Amino acid sequence: MDFKHKGRILIVDDSEAVRESVAATVRTLGEVGPITEVADGFAALQVIRAEVPDLIVCDLTMPRCDGLQFLRLRAQIDRLVEVPVIMLTAHTGPEQRMSLFEAGASDYVQKPWVTGELAARVRVHLRAKLQRDELTRTNARLEEMTCRDALTGAHNRRHFDLSLSTELAKVDRMALPLSLLILDIDHFKLVNDQLGHIEGDAVLRSLAGLLQRSVRATDLVSRYGGEEFAVLLPGTSGPGARLLAERLRGRVAAFPFFAGEQAGRQLTSSFGVATVLPGGERVDAATLIRRADAALYEAKRSGRNRVRSWEEPRRTSSGNLPAVAPAPPNRSMS
Repeated sequence: MDFKHKGRILIVDDSEAVRESVAATVRTLGEVGPITEVADGFAALQVIRAEVPDLIVCDLTMPRCDGLQFLRLRAQIDRLVEVPVIMLTAHTGPEQRMSLFEAGASDYVQKPWVTGELAARVRVHLRAKLQRDELTRTNARLEEMTCRDALTGAHNRRHFDLSLSTELAKVDRMALPLSLLILDIDHFKLVNDQLGHIEGDAVLRSLAGLLQRSVRATDLVSRYGGEEFAVLLPGTSGPGARLLAERLRGRVAAFPFFAGEQAGRQLTSSFGVATVLPGGERVDAATLIRRADAALYEAKRSGRNRVRSWEEPRRTSSGNLPAVAPAPPNRSMS
């Protein structure tokens, strides 16, 4: 199998001659990359802190920190659990082998070893480790693909829904506020009608990138639907969310979405903000979305290119504050 990543080998032995012999043997394997040699287990742990190897060949009998002590110390470091360790030992009785495997060794080779046997055992364990790593990377890429919107690269609606439920559960448990922004581009339909959907798609991609660059790593930018985006802000209160929304609104208005003949053409956006506070009213996902959505509609109804919060005083024709979030009467109002 051809691996993109060549395996890093760490050789641990107090004998320089043994280390050189092991290194010469493993270099005959095509999938081997950098080889590091150290004299004992303590030195090995120092090396590992800088870069985790893909396989370790370790002598059992060494001064200061022998092979068994190294295995026990290694077991306390989570990121080393999957790294195979082949022990070199002159003692191969049943009890000795059992103690090695119980301490976490993957295999052993008896001293003096047969060169072909050592090479074969290194190859088997190294390939298995590289295959696991490749599978892990592939699964991570697939998981990322299922969470992302194909057009914009922002998180998709499914991931947003799951994340919103998770973050709402933390509001009271961790005593942290949660805010939600819902925004869209004002008069976006005109972009598609006048310039075409290819240009419209480019605008959506640019907007997604702008939003993602403008928020914290802990915030979540999702394409909510059409030209609408949602930004989930864990640990952010209403004033902080409103401040961020105003900053984003300004950045959208100043962003050069168009080039060529359309250069200088300006796009604006409208934002709705809703917040849940710990210890306050219990709000489910649907209610929080309705509130942010209603605030967005109010931003559009009052002139667009502005931010409105659900928490702001809004009075009905009778002068009373509405008791629940009203459903926007016309979702085509862009």
